[in-house]
Amino acid sequence: MSETSTDAAVATRNALTFERRRRGGTLGTRGAFIAMTVLSAAVAMTAGRAACAETEVVAWGDNGDGQCSPPAALGALKSISAGGFHSVALRASGVVVAWGSNFSGQCTVPAGTAGVVAIAAGSAHTVALKSNGTVVAWGSNAFGQCTPPSGLAAVTGIAAGQSHTVALKADGTVVAWGLNTAGQCTVPAGTAGVTAIAAGGNHTVALKADGTIVAWGLNNHGQCTVPTGLAGCVAIAAGGAHTVALKSNGTVFAWGLNNLGQCTVPSGATLVHFIAAGSRHTLAVTADVEVVHWGENGSGQGNTPSTLSTPKAISSTEGAFNVALQADGTVVAWGLNTSGQCTPPPGLLDVSDIAAGGFHSVALKSNGTVVAWGSNGAG
Repeated sequence: MSETSTDAAVATRNALTFERRRRGGTLGTRGAFIAMTVLSAAVAMTAGRAACAETEVVAWGDNGDGQCSPPAALGALKSISAGGFHSVALRASGVVVAWGSNFSGQCTVPAGTAGVVAIAAGSAHTVALKSNGTVVAWGSNAFGQCTPPSGLAAVTGIAAGQSHTVALKADGTVVAWGLNTAGQCTVPAGTAGVTAIAAGGNHTVALKADGTIVAWGLNNHGQCTVPTGLAGCVAIAAGGAHTVALKSNGTVFAWGLNNLGQCTVPSGATLVHFIAAGSRHTLAVTADVEVVHWGENGSGQGNTPSTLSTPKAISSTEGAFNVALQADGTVVAWGLNTSGQCTPPPGLLDVSDIAAGGFHSVALKSNGTVVAWGSNGAG
């Protein structure tokens, strides 16, 4: 997303630079800016999980705004999501709790917000899907990303990009709102039969029931130019300026910005079960539970730890690190570790869900508690 030079991008860069300075300058300019986008791969992994009787969330990493200090007595949780500098949890009761940076109100849940079934955390805004199919959003609304279109209903899925929000409706159509300088909120005419959505830095991706993909928005690197003839897809992920698709035969396709090889799929990426996209790198987990990485590796995010053996979920964001949940309920993280976001707390076990934020990590335990670690300057 740093490749765009629009006035809106400059505005968001300035906002995050202000936030970095407010927090004492603990993050570099590049790190602060890229932390803004929380990609759909992380959001998707928080949806559809059964709630536990008791829930503990564990988080680690940058805690300068308290995004790694979950409130006491969260109760039974259904899912979690990590934003640029904030964390969000959905209680089994349908109530949303958020903590961390609140400079744009992204942690101030609107009064009366209840009956929520899904959540998504953007760079500085939060989105909630209610059981009645309506959407509520709060936080930064500089581009209208927190103002759902009037009459929006029958929504079944949500995604949050850098400064835009996307909703999937029960009839298979897509609605998007917020920053639209690159057309990321202008859904192509005739887009229907959609089963999944993903929001990248400044582009949007939709997977259709027939296995084909539609993408729109910023296309300066071809991230919205779907390869000719691509079909049979079952999953999608959106990176900072690239797009990834998983086919039913276990093969992976990637397109868009490829300056660091993030779209050059390795020969070993076969029989893939799921995918994730970071800002400038891509991950895949194969049938034999091997993690395959390609793209940027400046912070070691491509050096899969030898301790990783049976991953069943992976979360990767703009923060240049990855978090993996293993089949035995333990967590492994690797890559940029400036704030300890890749150092899970000792004794962390029985984890059922994970989410990676800008510079922090969050884990939901099977007993329902939440633990977070990272920058915690704002509690």
